[in-house]
Amino acid sequence: ETAHNMGLINLQDNLTTYYYQVESCNSQNLCTESSLYTFVTLENVTEPDPEPEVDLTAPTIELLFPKNAVYDYTNMNISYAAEDNVQLNSCWYTLDSNNNVTLENCANLAAIQFSEAQHTLYIYAADNSSNMGSDSVTFTIELAEQSQDVIVSSGGGSSSASSGGSGGGTAAPELTVQTAQPESAEFMETSNENTGAQSETNIDFLTGGVPIRIPVPEVTSILTALLLISLISLFGYTYYFHSLLPTK
Repeated sequence: ETAHNMGLINLQDNLTTYYYQVESCNSQNLCTESSLYTFVTLENVTEPDPEPEVDLTAPTIELLFPKNAVYDYTNMNISYAAEDNVQLNSCWYTLDSNNNVTLENCANLAAIQFSEAQHTLYIYAADNSSNMGSDSVTFTIELAEQSQDVIVSSGGGSSSASSGGSGGGTAAPELTVQTAQPESAEFMETSNENTGAQSETNIDFLTGGVPIRIPVPEVTSILTALLLISLISLFGYTYYFHSLLPTK
């Protein structure tokens, strides 16, 4: 008894029925036939394409600058880092709840002008599956105060303010004043002191809670100083005296 195998090719599929019978002969040409057999090919079955993997991961985004801090300048960059596990699609930002501003190619921005105030900056990034990530920061622009010097002269010569005293003779003393935070100046008192060969008058007043004494050698200088203090109170500024009037 010998086993034989035979392969069949080019069969039609989709429930096609085939019939077959096997005949076997020996060396003396004695043959025998098998019974009739059938088989049916399988139905066509199309394998579906695998379902695409659903991206549920949002981009990560981090604001690098500005930080949550106070800055004394108004021109600054917006710097951030954004990435996605598949691909970023778009980036944009909004400042103080205003309209969205698109960031082309998700690039950083340079030399953005901000106003002097507190600002809240939101920055966003989205991928092709509409997943969105965001980051935000609140920062403050507070410019440094700019000082302003005022020259007051009690006699002749060119100055910002003058008492209109008589010119000629010895040059009149000058008083340098700097404006600062708006407060008030409070006049306290005047006093006369004799110091041997010379006489001087002191003007005492409060500015910003700090008592200041100004020695004034002339009546015209006293009037000028009193006028100055009156103007200080009128306009609501605190004045810091950088140099005091010298005695004669």
